[in-house]
Amino acid sequence: MGTNEKATPPISQPSSPPTPSRTVTILRSIVRSPRALPFIALITPPVRWFWNYMGWRNGGDVAHSLILGLLILYFIISLYVRRYD
Repeated sequence: MGTNEKATPPISQPSSPPTPSRTVTILRSIVRSPRALPFIALITPPVRWFWNYMGWRNGGDVAHSLILGLLILYFIISLYVRRYD
């Protein structure tokens, strides 16, 4: 670049709010659904019943771990969605 040439400044685009991605939209619909938490609570008894029906041991532990994992996942998703609201 010669001494008489000027560097061109970058062209700035008008700022617009970013549109949420498809993932955020899907997760937002899950968190805002009034059926999400009751579904988590109601899925545990059938899992426990099925586990005991099959004759496997520790059905209560599996059901407890499942509901705990789903609640933790729900909480993490809700924090992620709030970040993009």
